[in-house]
Amino acid sequence: MKKALTQPTVSHFYKYSSCKIDWLKPVITKNEIYLPTPDELNDPAEAKPRLAKLPLDKICDFLYEMFVANNPGLPTKTYQFTKAQIEHNGARFGSDVLLKEMSKALHEEFKTVRIYSMTKRPDNMALWAKYADNHKGYCLEFSNSGLFSAAREVDYINTNDFDPTDPDQRNSYFLFEKTPDWLTEEEVRLVTPRGAKSIINFDPNLLTKIIIGQHMPETNIKTIQELANLRYPRLALVRAEYDTIEHKLNFNPIPL
Repeated sequence: MKKALTQPTVSHFYKYSSCKIDWLKPVITKNEIYLPTPDELNDPAEAKPRLAKLPLDKICDFLYEMFVANNPGLPTKTYQFTKAQIEHNGARFGSDVLLKEMSKALHEEFKTVRIYSMTKRPDNMALWAKYADNHKGYCLEFSNSGLFSAAREVDYINTNDFDPTDPDQRNSYFLFEKTPDWLTEEEVRLVTPRGAKSIINFDPNLLTKIIIGQHMPETNIKTIQELANLRYPRLALVRAEYDTIEHKLNFNPIPL
């Protein structure tokens, strides 16, 4: 049964990062974001669904279909030979060996998708610690509109085994699924098609704020202020400061 991806209802998304000025500069001055491949992310299971235990004939059919799709325009005899070779190897080595090959082929197919991960709030203490260098980094605020309106929520579930031969599963929904181990990240993500560019531009009005971690060195804050002053439209800077009485983050403006 087909499922629908969840469109976030929050007004803004947030991107936590350690304070690497060379990464931040093109975001502020060129309105560019870098979208990593699955192998560049920190989840080893990213874009690598666990395959269902399929019968041998289904595996052979799928491997052949993938060969045809990835090698268009070959002579008919080449396709016939490849199909016979797949079936021969299936009979010789069994479904487990072919399933491993099928898994490798599928993972290779999704190595070139691009994923831009964000989250739904700027006061996630776990993310400030993990991704923003224990409050020495920053958090970008993007409007949930334009380019970023295509972001969808990640579903934290114990996923079922993936059957690529099932038309209802032959989609990329697993790119929006992670195990409950990652639940605290409250992630929303942009996913681009395979082979898409690694750097994309966004409307400058979509970057609305930079939130500075409370432990960021003053020299880095000064550099970010200088970069923000070069930008149009003007970019709000605020500092995230932990309130030990209320046990929450307060966001206080920083003069440009």
